[in-house]
Amino acid sequence: MLARRVAVINEKGGSTKTTLVSTIGSYLALHRGRRILAIDMDPQGQLGKVLGVETRSRLHSAIDLLLDSVLGDASALDYSYGNAGDPASRPASTLPIVTTRIPHFDVITANKSLGLFPIFDGDEADPTGRLSRALDSAPELETYDFILFDAPPSFGPLTLNVLRAATEIVVPVPLTYLALDGCAELVRTIAMVRERYDHPNLHIAMIVPTLYRRTKLANEILERLKQRFPKEIAHSVIGYHVKIDEAQSRGLSIFEYAPKDRAASVMAEIAERLPATLELMLGAMAVAFAIALPLGVLAALYHGRWIDYLASGFALLGVAIPNFWLGPLLILLFAIQLDWLPVNERGGLEHLVLPAITLGTALAALLSRMIHTSLVEVLGEDYIRTARAKGLPERIVVASHAMRNAAIPVITVTGLQIGALLSGAIITESIFDWPGLGSLLLEAIYGRNYALVQGCVLVIAVSYIAVNLLADLLYGWVDPRIRQA
Repeated sequence: MLARRVAVINEKGGSTKTTLVSTIGSYLALHRGRRILAIDMDPQGQLGKVLGVETRSRLHSAIDLLLDSVLGDASALDYSYGNAGDPASRPASTLPIVTTRIPHFDVITANKSLGLFPIFDGDEADPTGRLSRALDSAPELETYDFILFDAPPSFGPLTLNVLRAATEIVVPVPLTYLALDGCAELVRTIAMVRERYDHPNLHIAMIVPTLYRRTKLANEILERLKQRFPKEIAHSVIGYHVKIDEAQSRGLSIFEYAPKDRAASVMAEIAERLPATLELMLGAMAVAFAIALPLGVLAALYHGRWIDYLASGFALLGVAIPNFWLGPLLILLFAIQLDWLPVNERGGLEHLVLPAITLGTALAALLSRMIHTSLVEVLGEDYIRTARAKGLPERIVVASHAMRNAAIPVITVTGLQIGALLSGAIITESIFDWPGLGSLLLEAIYGRNYALVQGCVLVIAVSYIAVNLLADLLYGWVDPRIRQA
């Protein structure tokens, strides 16, 4: 999978470009485990300093990415890693990469020599594509998930190189008087690059309002940005944050310098609790399908008989019993009376059994009726009678012909019920002291931590949308007619 190339650009200094690159890279590396390469294309060379890397004493920097295609002699570059005396020992394309103290976060630093780049233009037909060509031919980039560019603050050959090398653009916009003028100029520049250099994938991924203060002017500019970029504008603004300045002065990321600060703690807490909620949801879905699938199939095959009535009774009880009643009942029976299963906190598989049953019972009841109804309808179709008339075994008829055609409404209901699972997880996690996103949301509400509440709600909403998108994609796999339509 190719790395995403994201350029952080604003044709104005003091817009927190470097801060945004270092913060985004640090978060993705520390809390998402992604491999990050940040490339400083600003001759001021501030990114390396922010990340605690010495830049002045380094022989090679980002300028090498631009000179190599001109000089055509990589062997002349004495890189600080590998065997510099033996060109054959180095890979075909060697980048001046420097590791930082942050795991999985590497950087290519810059210095004042980068400002001399235009004097090397010579007679080359396409000097603004040097950076893109250097990166496209570098095998090292296959190990990275994101490549972040810190672009220079003024338009010129360096900025053009960055725009042609990137596919996504993040624009930090300080909420000051001249901010909108810079955005308008950048939009025109991007349109020019797309058309002149045949780069249709280049687009603005996000507009990030920065240096927000509670003033009338800042609010007016923010509203104008929302009107001008309704889809690209970030949902949150970045205020002026003293802790970020202090962290940068020490060569640290905000996550290292002030991990308890609000700017870092919200994402850190959500990232810590989310795996537990995903584990609970997967366990609940496993319980639901383990009960609903055989029960629904048997009820459809023996329609109108005692097993059909038994399945209907289970569905009625499963939907009627709330999880805030079922959970304590299971605790009393299996944890206190029988002492079979543990009940407190998260642990091994035995800790997951009772919460998963509590959360998955209602879904099992609903899915069993959906499977039963859909399968009964499909079993009455002409092609099922034809399959039986050909002498196919009943298990082949049901598994290969009937179940696949009956799966579409089941997938739909499952996707829609993810929201119910997420909301039910809040209650279930509270009952079983499960350290997931639901219990975190309740703690945030009780503590009036509004930033954390917003973060939890956002993650829940995005998860719901993602699962329903996956359900739509599954339609084409289950029914080829949908894929061909």
